[in-house]
Amino acid sequence: MTALAAHGGPKTMDIPGPHYRWPIIDPSLERAVSDQMHRSLSDRDARGIIGEYEAAFAHFVGTPYAISFSSGTSAIHAMSRIAGLRPGDAVLAPAYTFLATASPFAYDGVEVIFADADDHGNVTADSLAAKLAPNVRAVIVTHMWGNPCPMDEIVAFCRSQNDRDCTNNG
Repeated sequence: MTALAAHGGPKTMDIPGPHYRWPIIDPSLERAVSDQMHRSLSDRDARGIIGEYEAAFAHFVGTPYAISFSSGTSAIHAMSRIAGLRPGDAVLAPAYTFLATASPFAYDGVEVIFADADDHGNVTADSLAAKLAPNVRAVIVTHMWGNPCPMDEIVAFCRSQNDRDCTNNG
């Protein structure tokens, strides 16, 4: 039996590297970056490539406005503020997730209550219901490792809480 490549055996791939390179920097990319630097950094207005992207995306989804964010964390933070979550409120979040799922809420003093995950790493309506508290105003989910949460059940659970004055964004 031949040893594996990791144990000194023959290479499994004999293709010269580099095997992966990103981004592909060619003259057209260099020109686009240089042109953008001379137009606007787009961090304080809607001019330039970011503003163009936001306008095109808004048009694509059929809404008057779209805002892009530098990260999912900052988008969650903005969503928390827009939803009106405040200290004393709570959000149900998956216990098996990334730090960025919960940290924007905690930053603003919103309590994060972690719900258990199923065999796929996701919360379910039942695991959320098990952690429901009077101050819960929102639910956030993550779809772990390509496995979608059972969203129909989770949405039905959230909608059933309307009598409790929970935030309901569908």
